[in-house]
Formats: sequence, structure tokens, C-alpha cells
Amino acid sequence: MDLSPEAARPPFFSPAPVQVRRAGPNDLDLVVDILADAFQDDPVVLWLSDHPDFPGFNFRVVIEAFIADQGILIDESGSAAALFLPPGKKMASLVSPMVALKGLWHFGSGPLIRALRLLSLFEKHHYQADHLYIFAIGNRPAVRGRGYGSAVMKAVLSLGGGAEYPTYLENSKAANFAFYHKFGFESQTRLCLPQKGPDVTTMLRPAGHHWA
Repeated sequence: MDLSPEAARPPFFSPAPVQVRRAGPNDLDLVVDILADAFQDDPVVLWLSDHPDFPGFNFRVVIEAFIADQGILIDESGSAAALFLPPGKKMASLVSPMVALKGLWHFGSGPLIRALRLLSLFEKHHYQADHLYIFAIGNRPAVRGRGYGSAVMKAVLSLGGGAEYPTYLENSKAANFAFYHKFGFESQTRLCLPQKGPDVTTMLRPAGHHWA
């Protein structure tokens, strides 16, 4: 995904205010489609698998972990979405035997092995104190640079407890650093993925930080 403020926008474009809400059961397929679209060029997703169906499979698997805590947001136009966990909540296991079998059948063993290594590395370096965790945030390529990502980020920070707790995420795309810095995130640790994988930077936003 590319959330950079420099992303090109059509001339004379004047968007209406972006309306963001919690996703309901009928929105889950759309959220998966939005995030698969947003992350189609994400370095970590491409490292896991360059199969065109993999982003959709990936988000179909992980979205289940965010339903119980209402950590799924979507904008009314179906252009942007986010997955997050509020403070005090832990990520459920994402690789069940059934998921592993489906992944092996469709994509082979490579993505599964890389996913297990990725999850282990992320868990080892994950921020330990209570915090808001943003697992994924993104918008469709067609609306980049039009304020959808910012609207969803503001909603996540507001609804997820970003005023009272630190907010943590992982970023693997250099173009997105400016976007995250705008909201007060600071780079923490640079993680190097194995097998010539991309670098991932952990980022932390202090509690109560006000965005520009």
C-alpha cells in the first residue's frame, strides 16, 4: 500500500468528507477486497508470495482475529479500511491446521514457512506494554493521496484508544514513513526478514500525541 502524501491526485479534485465506521458482518468481504487491493504491492506480502490471489487469501485468514474486539474499520465508499487491536488484547493464532492446509494446496509450502518465520520475528520484537496495535491500514490505489488513509487513521486512533495508550505498528514501505510521521509515529527497530526479504521497521506513537 502507498499512503504517502506525495501520491498523485487528479486536478480540481475536491472530495467530500470521508465517513469511517466500524465494519459489520456484511462488510467483511469488502474489507478483505479493499486491503488485498491496497497491499498488492506491499513488500512483505510480495515476499510471502507473488501469486495474485495471495493478498486476498491472507486477509481472509487474518480478519477473523479482529471481529470479536470490533477492530475493523471501513469508509462508506468502500475505498479504505483498517484492522486493529485495542489495548490489552492479544493477537490470536493466525495459522490453524485448516489454514495451513488451504495455503499449502493453493500456494505451496514456501509462503507458509515464510509466514511462520515472519510471525515469530514480529512476536519477538512486539511492543510489550499495553498499546493500540494497528495490524493493517490501507486504501485502494485509485484513491491514494485523497485523504482516505488519513481519515481511517484518525478513526483508528480515536476509537482504538490512541489518546490514552501508545500505538504500535510495523511498516515495510519506505513511501509510508512520511504518512506515519505526520501522525506522530517514531521508528523503533529495523527487522531484516530472512531469504533476502524486505526490511520491516517497528513504529511507536506516544499516547496522546496530536497529529498535524
